[in-house]
Parts: sequence; structure tokens; C-alpha cells
Amino acid sequence: MKCVMIFDEALPTGLLANTAAALGLSLGNHVPGLIGPDVTDFDGALHKGITAVPIPVLAVDGDTLKSLYRIAMKESKELLVIGFSTTAQQCHSYDMYCERIMQKSGNELDYLGLCFYGPKKIVNRLCGQLKLLR
Repeated sequence: MKCVMIFDEALPTGLLANTAAALGLSLGNHVPGLIGPDVTDFDGALHKGITAVPIPVLAVDGDTLKSLYRIAMKESKELLVIGFSTTAQQCHSYDMYCERIMQKSGNELDYLGLCFYGPKKIVNRLCGQLKLLR
């Protein structure tokens, strides 16, 4: 299995960090076992488990991000696709988010970031040509 996160390359740093945090929390909620066990250091201090898989961070323009979302959603039932949209970013509560999403068609949504988790072959086919975020 492979995981990648893809962001709109035009995002300012703060918004990119917020989008990454939202996607990471959602990913951790949907993929059991993704987080490794807690570990104790030499001095006996406990360190909470972190992701047990690498997560390449990629960048594309906003139109490509929107297109990737649509393609990925049709790709395979084996692929977990999580999108963080401008609609989500603009809402101050989850209830507000739900209300606004239910009033929009998929074509109206613009994405700030995506997370894909699934078979390596599928993820590579979708993202293998994308550049790393710098």
C-alpha cells in the first residue's frame, strides 16, 4: 500500500499546513494500523506512535488537483481518496460544512489538497509524474 498527499502549489504556508493537518487526521481515522506503537526512548520518556508509512508530499496547480480528484474517484474501490476543499476550509463547524457540501455538485468543489491511500500500482499511475512540493 502507498500513501501520497497532493497540494495546490499556490497555497500559502499556513493554509497548506492546515490542509495537511486535516488530511492527516482523516487518513489516520480511516486506515487502521497506519500509526505505529508508542515507543520509549533511552531516558524512559514515552513518544506517541507516528505514521508507520512514508507520505510523499506532491504539488500541482488547482485545476490538476480537481481533475485528479475526479479521476481517482473513478479509479478503484481499493483506493481511499480524501479531499480537502475550499468549502471545508471556509466553514467554522462540521455542521456548516455538511450543510454547504450537500448544496454543491462535485464540479463546483475546488480542492486545496488530496490524500490517496491504496495499492502502490494505482497510486503510482495517478501520481508518478507529479513533482515534490518544495
